[in-house]
Amino acid sequence: ARPWRANPGLAHVGRTLRGLESLSPAGVWPGWRDAEGALLSGAGRSVTFVLTDLHERSSEIRAALRKLSVLGHDVGVLHVAGRRELEFDYGDDLVFEELETGRTLDVSGTAVREHYLASLEATLRALELELGDQRIEYTRIRLDTPLDAALRQPLALRLRH
Repeated sequence: ARPWRANPGLAHVGRTLRGLESLSPAGVWPGWRDAEGALLSGAGRSVTFVLTDLHERSSEIRAALRKLSVLGHDVGVLHVAGRRELEFDYGDDLVFEELETGRTLDVSGTAVREHYLASLEATLRALELELGDQRIEYTRIRLDTPLDAALRQPLALRLRH
């Protein structure tokens, strides 16, 4: 999890997008002490977008977002999710591995699909409400959406103000 800091203004949007596209997912979210310097560098309030799959060990991403919001920063979450994660169109005999912990789970995809989708919908609805209550904008982005298209709405809202 490496922060990418954009300069203000439209001229830097393309550079920011290229910077984001060059990043590779790796590691775990740093603790607040490690992330604080990168997230709070610079004077005054900032606009901070966190591009994440929101897979957490213990709410560490949401805790950092909450701290930024409480400090008066404009915070947005860009929640990245894959089509299969959102639609769960798997067949039988699956083995899922949690990348953060290495834990595995053997399941029948067809047997758990309905329960999974209902649980996912409830979880995402609760997450969106939780973040909204903390003045944190939530945007879900499918992995197959081009990055510039995914960022267009959240950025456009802020450029108007």
